[in-house]
Amino acid sequence: MFFLLKISPLNWLFFVTGLIIGFFLYLVDYLLYPFYADQNLELVIVAKKYLQQKNYQHYLQLLWLNQKAMAHLLSRSFLFIIIYFPLTIFVLSSSSQVFGQGVVLGIGLNLAIKLWQLRNDPEQFHQHFFWQAETQISPLVINRVVIGFSLLFGLLTVLALF
Repeated sequence: MFFLLKISPLNWLFFVTGLIIGFFLYLVDYLLYPFYADQNLELVIVAKKYLQQKNYQHYLQLLWLNQKAMAHLLSRSFLFIIIYFPLTIFVLSSSSQVFGQGVVLGIGLNLAIKLWQLRNDPEQFHQHFFWQAETQISPLVINRVVIGFSLLFGLLTVLALF
């Protein structure tokens, strides 16, 4: 890895910090879920009640304990995956800021891990990534999506590092 020799320690720190922030950025989606989800869901009603009471600790606990119920996240959709690649290409090609590059690669790393984790469970995969589609997706399509995303993500990572 010759790029490590070319990057200053401060830029390396910014890159790694951006990578970590990007990796955990999906947590913001969990925090915002009650604002864009179906307002009739019991989880949303209780969460908004906690916010109105300024009981932020219970709000966070409720969201943390009900992560599986919040499968329809904006950052966990096929549309987000499609938008991710042009956004990443833009950031990597037009920005010299290593922090921003780390953020977009952290987001991609998190998506890649989640795609691989759910690839053998078509129902969960559909619920997490293809919830906008009305038809169920075949395991063959799921494998193509996972492998395609992983290859493109790997290519973008190599381009970012060199």
